Amino acid sequence: ELLRNRTLKLVSRPGESPDDFGRRCDEAADAAADAEAAKIRDRLEAGRDRLETAIAEAQRRVEQLETDVKTRQAGELVAGAGAVLGALLGGRRSARSIGGALSSAASRRGMSTRTAARREAAEERSAEKQDALEALEQEILDEVAEISERWDAAALDVEPVAIRLEATDVRVLETRLVWVPSR
Repeated sequence: ELLRNRTLKLVSRPGESPDDFGRRCDEAADAAADAEAAKIRDRLEAGRDRLETAIAEAQRRVEQLETDVKTRQAGELVAGAGAVLGALLGGRRSARSIGGALSSAASRRGMSTRTAARREAAEERSAEKQDALEALEQEILDEVAEISERWDAAALDVEPVAIRLEATDVRVLETRLVWVPSR
């Protein structure tokens, strides 16, 4: 009687102990699980690389827009202060020129606000990419765990098999004639 694992297509060797056969099944299941997991990792690693590149690009965009916002706000403060001081201390400036200076300051404020809105949108896109990366990494972990569980169960699927002698298993190698004295 031998042991057989149908899933792994293994049969114990004559004289092999059940523990040794179990270890051999574990090794075969580990090798099969590793091969299957490698295929999945290869497939999903490409997506992970794309997401990491997109995240880095989104972070650069956020940093660039942050710099733009700070620059515009500083320029807005300087220009606004200059316009107000010029209007108040300008002497005989007309109301129309004062209104134009204030309108220019308001326009600068609008540009700063739009740049800040673009920065926030870029931060949201960066966060979305980061979430997508985390979801992909979790998907990799889940699939590898499922593969491991499936192959661990396959390694334990061992059943005894009775090996019967068949007529085709008997071979006549030599024929001899023997005389045996009888009484």
